[in-house]
Amino acid sequence: WELEGQDILSRTRYCQRIFPVQTLCLFTEAAVQQGLRSILGTTLREYKSGGEEGSGTAVPFSVWCRQRLARVSAEGDEAQGEGQTKSLLDVLATTFQACCSEMGLEGVVNLKTPKLVVLAEGSFQSADGVAFVPLSVCPVDMVQIKSSGTALKTLFDVKK
Repeated sequence: WELEGQDILSRTRYCQRIFPVQTLCLFTEAAVQQGLRSILGTTLREYKSGGEEGSGTAVPFSVWCRQRLARVSAEGDEAQGEGQTKSLLDVLATTFQACCSEMGLEGVVNLKTPKLVVLAEGSFQSADGVAFVPLSVCPVDMVQIKSSGTALKTLFDVKK
């Protein structure tokens, strides 16, 4: 059986990576903190109420950022001074731990066996030059953790 030209949708050879965006933040420290807090409110409540046996109050987590050296501006922070920057990874990790402690949980960094993974795609700029960063918090079932790094599982990797 032969396909006609109109039966072929595409001749692409590559598959674009899909990133589950739960919030889109301005690329500043305050906006990233607020965005992550908005996601974590629901996620941590579900984690706490679903309470796996033996997990206690510890929430093992890791942070993955496409641009590992990304730095966010710490604008509005008098102690930091104008024009100071902080590591995006540090901002996400400390915000996660702060949210956990507010809910009576303990956020523990665990790069090998986390229960939740904070994902931050690389920042991008809009047409008018404003920088944004997409964020997501995923259960460990949705990601692959390897020595070479963390990546989202594809549909083929998911075990039923």
